[in-house]
Amino acid sequence: MMKQLNLNISTSRAFELDTKKEIPGLSFYIPYKYLIYLKNPFIHGTLVIESSLMKRYLYNEEFIFAQDYELFSRFVKNKEVILNIKKPLYILNTKNNISNNFKIEQKEFSDKVKKSLRGF
Repeated sequence: MMKQLNLNISTSRAFELDTKKEIPGLSFYIPYKYLIYLKNPFIHGTLVIESSLMKRYLYNEEFIFAQDYELFSRFVKNKEVILNIKKPLYILNTKNNISNNFKIEQKEFSDKVKKSLRGF
C-alpha cells in the first residue's frame, strides 16, 4: 500500500494489551500536524519507514527519552507525509514500560520537543 501511494512513512493505531482499548482514542482524529505541538500523536512500535529515509533522519542520541517524539517532530517539520492507519495493527503493553516507569524524565524530554516546535 505504501508503494502504491508513494509514501515512505506509516504508523497505525494500537490495542492496549490489558484493556484492548484502541489508542490513540479521539485524538487520532485531530490532524497530526496540529496535535504534535501537544503530544506525540504516534505509537512508536507501529512506525514503518523506508530505510533510506531512516538513514537520513536517524534517532537523536541526545534524547535518552522521547526519542520517537523527537524523530516524529522532525518528520513533521520537514513536511514528510505520514500515513496514519486507522485500524489498530499493534498491541502495546503499557504496563511497566519506559513511559510509565520514567514519567518525569519522559516529560522533561517531551517538553524539549515541544519547545523545538515553537515558532515552527
